Amino acid sequence: MAEILSDMFDFTKKSINVAILLFIFALLAFMLRIIPLFLLPDTGYIHVIRGDAEYNLRQIEVMAHNFLQYDWFDPMTAYPDGKNIGWGPLFPMIAGAFVIITGASGQAAIVNAASFVPPLMAAVLVPVVYFIAESVSKSRFAGIIAAALISVSSLFFLNYTSYGYVDHHAAEILFSAIFCMFYIFAVRDSSGEFKPDIKDKEFLKIFAYSVLAGVFYSACYFTSPTTVLFLVLISIFTLFSCIITHNSGNIPYKLGFVNTVAMIIPAIMALIFGIKYAGFAISSYTVVHVIIPVLVIVATWVLILLSFGLGRTNLKDNKIAYPSVLILAGVIALFASAIVVPDIFSSLFSSANLVFGFGNVAIAEMQPMTLDFILQSYQIGLVLGAGGVIVALYKLYSTKENGYLFVLLWMLMTVYVSIKHMRFDYFVAAPFAILSALCIYYVYSRYYGDFLSYLGKEKKPAEGKSKKKSAKANDDHLTGTAIFMVITGITVVFFAASVINDVRFTEDYSGVSFEKDKWLEAMEWMNENTPDPGVDYYGEYSSDSFVYPEDSYGVMSWWDFGHVITLVGKRIPVSNPFQDNVQGDTGCANFLISGSEEEADRIMDNAGARFVVTNSELTTPDKGILTILSWVDPADITVDYMISLYNSDDSGNSGYSRVYTSNYYNTTVVRLQNLDGTYIEPEEVDVITTTTSGGVKSITGYQTVDYDTAVSEATSDDILVSQNPDMPCCTVQALKNYRLVFESSDPDDNVKIFEYVDGYEVPGEGTVELNLKTNAGREFVYAQKSEGGRFILPYSTIGNPYNVTAIGQYHIIETDEYFDVYEEDIGAK
Repeated sequence: MAEILSDMFDFTKKSINVAILLFIFALLAFMLRIIPLFLLPDTGYIHVIRGDAEYNLRQIEVMAHNFLQYDWFDPMTAYPDGKNIGWGPLFPMIAGAFVIITGASGQAAIVNAASFVPPLMAAVLVPVVYFIAESVSKSRFAGIIAAALISVSSLFFLNYTSYGYVDHHAAEILFSAIFCMFYIFAVRDSSGEFKPDIKDKEFLKIFAYSVLAGVFYSACYFTSPTTVLFLVLISIFTLFSCIITHNSGNIPYKLGFVNTVAMIIPAIMALIFGIKYAGFAISSYTVVHVIIPVLVIVATWVLILLSFGLGRTNLKDNKIAYPSVLILAGVIALFASAIVVPDIFSSLFSSANLVFGFGNVAIAEMQPMTLDFILQSYQIGLVLGAGGVIVALYKLYSTKENGYLFVLLWMLMTVYVSIKHMRFDYFVAAPFAILSALCIYYVYSRYYGDFLSYLGKEKKPAEGKSKKKSAKANDDHLTGTAIFMVITGITVVFFAASVINDVRFTEDYSGVSFEKDKWLEAMEWMNENTPDPGVDYYGEYSSDSFVYPEDSYGVMSWWDFGHVITLVGKRIPVSNPFQDNVQGDTGCANFLISGSEEEADRIMDNAGARFVVTNSELTTPDKGILTILSWVDPADITVDYMISLYNSDDSGNSGYSRVYTSNYYNTTVVRLQNLDGTYIEPEEVDVITTTTSGGVKSITGYQTVDYDTAVSEATSDDILVSQNPDMPCCTVQALKNYRLVFESSDPDDNVKIFEYVDGYEVPGEGTVELNLKTNAGREFVYAQKSEGGRFILPYSTIGNPYNVTAIGQYHIIETDEYFDVYEEDIGAK
């Protein structure tokens, strides 16, 4: 270990200066990421980004409460089955330990303490990137440049490591980079003969680096199983490195030793850790994570044996013989595995497609990378990254050093998966910074002398040198100076622009934190005012033995909001950002878009849900209805609910407008959120006639008429629409089994909570009305038309436990009859 430390640190004056610079850049990385802390309003609760961060906070809170207990099964989400957790315990364990060390207690304090962990991990990454760049280039200057760039570049990296984004991605980034660092240290020198000798200090260092690489890959695995991506990187690197080594006249024994040591450790640790789930999916903790490291070892030694065998034939000097044999062997291995172990092959192929194929575009972070985002994130620095790729290729060609090969493949693979799924861009940050630093260092080492000569700061040419040669030298200096100045200018601009981008990004990031008052208000109310589901929030559970209590229930909402219902509401969502129960008979998408109360009730019953939470966003065209529909029927998601029309008037003004059809107003989510579940019959509606030409639907007729007239006189060419999402173009029946029990006080983005009830059956004919006043002070009228000579009423007028209260009694308009309904008659589901 002393040899390793002395290899990384030599404690000279130069090293102290480097350490100071690394501390400055690490501090810069940390400070940029805690900007949200200073921008968020003080509401008594820490604001964090919505999504998986909320669930990590739930895990951290439980671990801090129970001294780092980790639950692989959680009944506090995905009702009515609960959830087997797919990511690992290491990140919440680290954050939980940090919470315990800092003495934080209470949910707000725990969230605050845990929110510092991702920025601290980003700060630690700065020296890691320095050591990688310094090792590959053999230059401290390149290492310092890489450290500077990683502190400010890549918006996705910034996003996932900022204060409040308490997610395991920060640990994935850090531990994968440390793994790459030690692996590069172990394999960087590929030339020469390799002989294991425990008395040889160089061999002991290689062994130690290999062990540390295995340990930190295990840390990646215990953070998230999707970091198996880096075993793919190792496999590709091994293939190309073996080819280069073989064609250089050597046998890659050293790589075989490094891979054996580095891969056997995670295989053993995965076995000790335990196989948590059946099957062979790479996205969860299955036996495949024992198999793949072993396969890497086996494949490496197969490559070595093939190299050894070809070295004994007359093909040893043929540069294409070895790659050709490897391609043939690979094809045979694939076909053999598909035939011999088809289940394993199929599972691995399907799981790999989740990472390397295109994802679900309904999930924002799984969408393909866009050019706009690439330009926004890396802007002019793309020139440096591209230059780094060229420099690394040139250095690899001229030196055959493994460090350049590894960083190149690291960059190419992470860029590829980022193009497929934009979330993986956070893995690009480290190799991008390293390659950019290689480009800058190459230009500096090659052309800085020209720059000095051009400025006249170098010695004059010898007296006998001809003018012609001096002129040529001046031209060469001018070219070198120009290249040096351009790259220097790009570097300065990129660094400055990145800092500005980072500040702006964190300001915007602060604005989307989930605990805007409406959500805190709604979920804290839910925690305090709805029945306890009977599941201990801090309990330890096993999927084999857990059974929900008889009185337990779920909360139906869009999957985006599931984790906040768990974290703050302390209630059990049916769906969540893991996308459990989005589709099918318990699906939130099918429930929200349902056009009949009978269908909505059936889904609620199947899901065992008692409450529904909606917000204004869910009924908006783009973020709400279209998103929900994309999970139900991606092939036809607009025409039946909304129509975009091309308008033009006599003044020459034109543009598109969106109108809403009857299907929109009859969706359960619109009936709940926009219409409060009440009966509505419009007085007037818009009647349009349209024509379609060249794929553009245009209005040919438009008039606003009395609703009864529109219904009776409309032709097949007429469409009844409304431009206002709160004013239907059709008769909308009342919801009989849903009552509003809470709404947040933000009228612009209102969160509403409804209770699913049996309702009280009352005989009668006509229309019944009840005046109501919400907890926010808003008054509205609940109305219902009788069906089959009866009403089914969801609100009580006497004994109501909630703050959405009746003002007076029910009133049947036609008979002028008034009456009360008692709470015990409503009947909760």
